Amino acid sequence: MLNTKKISIYTADTFGFCSALYELGGLIIIHDASGCNSTYTTHDEPRWGLIDSNIYISALTEIDSISGNDDKIINDIIETAKLVNPKFIAICGTPIPSMTGFDYLAVAKIIEDKIKIKTFGVNTTGMEDYVIGIIKAYDLIFDNLINDSEKNYIDSRDNKIENGINIIGLTPLDFYYNNEDLMIKKFFLDKKNEIISSFTVGCDIENLKKFKYAKKNIVVAESGIKLAEKISQKYDIPYDVGIPILDKFYSVKNLLNDNLNGLEKFEYGDCDSDIIIIGEKIKSLSLYSFLKEKTKFKVKVFYRYTEDELVEIVKNKKIVIADGLFEPICNFVDKFINYPHVAFSGRLYDDSIKNINDIAMEVLEYEKNNF
Repeated sequence: MLNTKKISIYTADTFGFCSALYELGGLIIIHDASGCNSTYTTHDEPRWGLIDSNIYISALTEIDSISGNDDKIINDIIETAKLVNPKFIAICGTPIPSMTGFDYLAVAKIIEDKIKIKTFGVNTTGMEDYVIGIIKAYDLIFDNLINDSEKNYIDSRDNKIENGINIIGLTPLDFYYNNEDLMIKKFFLDKKNEIISSFTVGCDIENLKKFKYAKKNIVVAESGIKLAEKISQKYDIPYDVGIPILDKFYSVKNLLNDNLNGLEKFEYGDCDSDIIIIGEKIKSLSLYSFLKEKTKFKVKVFYRYTEDELVEIVKNKKIVIADGLFEPICNFVDKFINYPHVAFSGRLYDDSIKNINDIAMEVLEYEKNNF
């Protein structure tokens, strides 16, 4: 996470995990006293109140945590599962059970043995990046919920859907308020593609199981790269990385480094830059590619740099494109363009959030008026 004085930090792995599983019909348990659940639902989950999902808090108490009274959470989950009849159960973690050594796998096995519903324990800690949580959720989905038998693999190999694609990495923490999820889908539909599945907005498990019939995967966020590689290795489905801007898809696969965990520093672009882009790696690199093609500006992307480092990086630049919570460290910038990122600022910019097409047009207008 970022070392910060003025700016925020990215949301936690726990919330990334919940977000990726939100629409799949499972029973999701956040093992915590209560604070993490309320933070997720009130700040980081735009679907809360719009789309039903069985996400519960375990209501962990201090005495239960210290004494290791796991029977309470086991019995509560079993009772709740009998009421809501979920397709699966997933238990994820927060800082307190991580520090006390809660055994997620053992508890999940006990529950599954008792009620015969697929149950998974995933040790998110609440101390890592949301990208880590989404990756863990995608691993759970692929390894346990949609990865069918060898026979089905052979059937899918021989029955591919013409122009069929999967979109991977589409979660509301990176796309949603500004309708970028709908914009991305519309772009590919207008290009006569059939969207087989999208991981994991607007899809249920049955939709996701059809992924193997696609001829290509499109990865739109860093969180989807590992899953695309797993699908490529097992099902021989190639993938590209990038998102569309205006009327063109910008592939950035060849611009990426090997970092898949979302925590290490990343930079790409011109050394002496006019425009700095700070944000999710795939979106930023796609915007970088657009601006390099359409403008005369020198552009550079930064990702996961500390606040102190960014203060020096952005100084005296023409334009900085970043979430609005970065603006306090951009005092010497000619123009700051607020490109909100739900995983960074939550619902703070609900009423003014822009999509990537808006950002692209704003830079073009700036160049037109100033040069």
